[in-house]
Amino acid sequence: SSKASGLDAANTPDAQAAAWKTYDTAVAQKEALDLAVFTGNTVQLQAAAAALTPGMKQLTDLKKQISDLGNGFKEAATVIADIDQAVSALSGLV
Repeated sequence: SSKASGLDAANTPDAQAAAWKTYDTAVAQKEALDLAVFTGNTVQLQAAAAALTPGMKQLTDLKKQISDLGNGFKEAATVIADIDQAVSALSGLV
């Protein structure tokens, strides 16, 4: 490898320097590639989150509507129970 060549005492100083330069260039390219992949993944995740936002809002709205409907059913059940009590009370008078 370039690193091994750069450390090899049998190589001339110029060969060692060239090997180190090759090694440093490869490391820099790898770091640049890592950053590009990370940045690309971040952009893709942000895009996915943006695409999901309208659907998440729809689900939140639907959850509220279902909750409101459930509250409506509870109120209706209370009214029906009150009617049943009234009918029972009136039935006792007849």
